[in-house]
Order: sequence, then structure tokens, then C-alpha cells
Amino acid sequence: MLLSFYKITFLKAFASEFIDYTVLTIAFFLLFMLINEFFGKPRVEVKSQENELTFIKGSTIIS
Repeated sequence: MLLSFYKITFLKAFASEFIDYTVLTIAFFLLFMLINEFFGKPRVEVKSQENELTFIKGSTIIS
């Protein structure tokens, strides 16, 4: 009886810690995605525009 009580309390504590760390991980991941959405996008757009411009310049030189 005592052993099963310790097992149940250990499982409850493990589950609560697991849920806490899962929530923290999801929160940090969402925060990172939010920061990346605001600060990471213009650099990607500038690079893609430069690649398109060089592709257009290359195609006009070929033609």
C-alpha cells in the first residue's frame, strides 16, 4: 500500500513537471517564432529580390 502511494505521488509529480516544461518549451518556441516574424523577414525578402534581379540581369545579358 505504501509503495503504491509513493508510485502514484511520483507519477503525479513527474506529470506536473513534464507539463510545466512542455508549456515552457512551447512558449519559448512561439516567442522565437514571433521575434523571427518581425526581425527575420526583411532580410529574406531583400535576398530574394537581389536573386531575382541578378536572374533578370543574367537573362537579359544572355538574350
